[in-house]
Amino acid sequence: MKRLRLVHLLVAAAVVTAAMVLLFLIAPRYREAGFAKSPLAGMHPASAREVSESAAAGAVAVDRKLVRTGSLSIEVGRYAEAAEEAVGIAEAHGGYLSGARATREAGNRQRGTLTLSVEARSFDSAFRKLKNLGRVESAAVDAQDVTRAYADLETRLAVKRDAQARLLEILRTRTGTLSDLVEAERELSRLVEEAEKLEGERRYLAKQVELATITIELFEPAAFLRDGAAAPLLEAARDALPLLARSASMMLYAVAAASPWVLVAFLVWKLRKRSRVRRLIRLAGAEG
Repeated sequence: MKRLRLVHLLVAAAVVTAAMVLLFLIAPRYREAGFAKSPLAGMHPASAREVSESAAAGAVAVDRKLVRTGSLSIEVGRYAEAAEEAVGIAEAHGGYLSGARATREAGNRQRGTLTLSVEARSFDSAFRKLKNLGRVESAAVDAQDVTRAYADLETRLAVKRDAQARLLEILRTRTGTLSDLVEAERELSRLVEEAEKLEGERRYLAKQVELATITIELFEPAAFLRDGAAAPLLEAARDALPLLARSASMMLYAVAAASPWVLVAFLVWKLRKRSRVRRLIRLAGAEG
């Protein structure tokens, strides 16, 4: 009896040992297979969700469509030289001059506005170099996200082209009455027109995304005196000139009118002076 119980214990121990060895050999392969199925396996659920969201955000950021614009107001020494340099900067960054307007102000000072187009990927570099043209009065940068509008245009365009292709297939393979054919041709013409319009809008939006716009205002410095500060003085001088001329003319009239009388008065004074001198001489002789 004791021997039988011992045999049973030995058999049970052998079975348990075999099972443990089997599990030890199979478990690593199972774990490797499980990890190979999903790179997020074994991670905390929150961590796995964050990784998935980050990957999705990265994918969206790559496909994002942005329309970038900038504006600058810069005081420069010479307008012509600064404008030429600004156009050169735009051309060096894959762009061109798309518009210009210039005026000449008081004091022979020039002021103008240039509209420059540069490659979107070179926007930051071009903007920094333009700021070095002179003393920056103001600067602004804006970016408009048109990803949804661009995707909507592409979707609508795909739908129109698909409908156009199906209608062409129907016209090629099926027969019908003349009125049906005319109606189908009219519908096809409408689809083609709408598809071309959508394609134009898509190309225009793609061009805006591809090329950024920078509007730069250049102006020469003002004179030491503020423009118009001396205008009242100049106006007063202009108004005073006729008055001064009139006063001078009146003075000439007065001199001309008084000169004979002044001459008469001088002659009378001279005669009286001579007669007085003679009288004094006579009195001196009489006393002597």
